[in-house]
Amino acid sequence: MGTNLIGGERGLASYFEKRELHQELILKESKINEELQDLKHKIKLISDNDLDYLDMMYREKLRYGTKDEIIIKRYIGPLDKKQTEEIKSIIK
Repeated sequence: MGTNLIGGERGLASYFEKRELHQELILKESKINEELQDLKHKIKLISDNDLDYLDMMYREKLRYGTKDEIIIKRYIGPLDKKQTEEIKSIIK
């Protein structure tokens, strides 16, 4: 009986495993819900013919831009000295 209490299918070890799995699933559900809300927002912008959003989308997907535009790519992380100088020269 003592082994079932600790190591059985409904024992203490199984309880902690299932509790950890439950926490992981809650986090996963939260991330999926955030993605769902983001996609719903994007769908709403597209279906409402939001011209700014549509312009942004086709420029991003087709890599379209005019000669007088400056394209700023998203970059996460610190810039090194060379990158900083390049940005300064473009802005001037």
